[in-house]
Amino acid sequence: MLEQKEDLTAESHGENPQLKKDFVSELFNQRIQIELLFSTGAIVSLINLPSIIKLNFLTIAESLDIIFVAFLQLGYFFISAGINALIVGFSMNIFFRVLTLCYLGIDFIYPNGIRKERLKYSEYTEKKLIKNTTSDTLIEFSEKLAGFSFSISIILIIKFIGLALIFFSIISVFNLAGINLFDVEFSDRNTSILNFSLLFAILASLGIFDYIFLVLFRKVKFIPKIFHPFYIITNYISLNFLIRKQLHVLNSNLGRFFTGLIIVIYIAIGLITTESMSRNIGNGFDKRSFKIDDKTGKYIFFNRFYDDQRSENEPISIVSIPSKYIKDDIVPLFCVYQAYHDIDLKDFYTPQDVPSDSTQLVNIETENRLNAFGKYITVSLDDSSKLDQKWYFQRHNLTNELGFITFISIADLPKGVHYIKLHFQISDKNKFVGKNQLNQLYINFVKMQKK
Repeated sequence: MLEQKEDLTAESHGENPQLKKDFVSELFNQRIQIELLFSTGAIVSLINLPSIIKLNFLTIAESLDIIFVAFLQLGYFFISAGINALIVGFSMNIFFRVLTLCYLGIDFIYPNGIRKERLKYSEYTEKKLIKNTTSDTLIEFSEKLAGFSFSISIILIIKFIGLALIFFSIISVFNLAGINLFDVEFSDRNTSILNFSLLFAILASLGIFDYIFLVLFRKVKFIPKIFHPFYIITNYISLNFLIRKQLHVLNSNLGRFFTGLIIVIYIAIGLITTESMSRNIGNGFDKRSFKIDDKTGKYIFFNRFYDDQRSENEPISIVSIPSKYIKDDIVPLFCVYQAYHDIDLKDFYTPQDVPSDSTQLVNIETENRLNAFGKYITVSLDDSSKLDQKWYFQRHNLTNELGFITFISIADLPKGVHYIKLHFQISDKNKFVGKNQLNQLYINFVKMQKK
């Protein structure tokens, strides 16, 4: 009676070992359906996520501080790399699951396996080629690879988040110390520090420091003791504490080198196949000999330059006009105010702080800032000399982006195709935009006959 009572008490507290065992066994039996469902859903959900993040990032970037924008760009890079690595991992899981089902299907149709006598191989060939008459070994191997791919993909989620957290923690330490790692005046120094920080974050995330100080120097007793606080800190920042036991299982069975190599390969795949890189790789296979690769757009009608051609809520990349078909004698030209413009504009004018209650001083300061933008960007029409354009501040009526607007007269132009030529005076200090990357731009339009 006493034993029964103890059993009932244990069951009432949810401590029945058999119940737990049955639950784990049932979950294990259903893992194929769970993994296939999760992997398929993850791929469908993740494949467009970088583009969605990028679209929203471009929408808010113009109103943010340039340093914070740089942080967001780094964050976007890590997120895109992580997503691409996950897509590869989950795709491999689906591939090996389907391969397992293929093996099972053939075995179900022909349960007796290989009939050696019908193949009519020589004894030597038969011995070399047919070691097992059934697919049990292949099924088991494919099953393990599928489960391994799924598990590694989940581990990678934690690894990429941890890698980003360590990297941003290091940058934050430098920022708190008064070292601005995004100051263009010290770009060489900052690039070296950022590269070192990324390398340090990768080594810490992969547990290289743990191996050096806790394994190689294990016989020097004071070194593991000194390193232990650092291990605890990085273990939590990198989120390794969530998968520490699983990493120990992999390291003790596969070996640290092979486990680390697999994770590095996945991370490398993610970094290499980020959105912009994969797009460039795809363009390399376009063999149309007469395609145009003119980034200035002198002979191209780029839809992104026309308000009536862009999709709803799509941000303006650089400049825009209302339409490619102009029926009036005035063309409004809008230029988005990018954060990096401050670097270029300071070559022409240093903004001054003026009291907001002084209308006269505010007007003078506003004129000076707009004149600086007029010097930074010169406008010409077709092959004519540059126009003396006056600029104004405005928020775009469709995208609500802050920028500068000017109104170009085309009354003297005949009907037909024309272009607006923009020339940007990019500063040597501007490391965010290449000196020759955007210094010249063309916006084509068609002047229509007035009715």
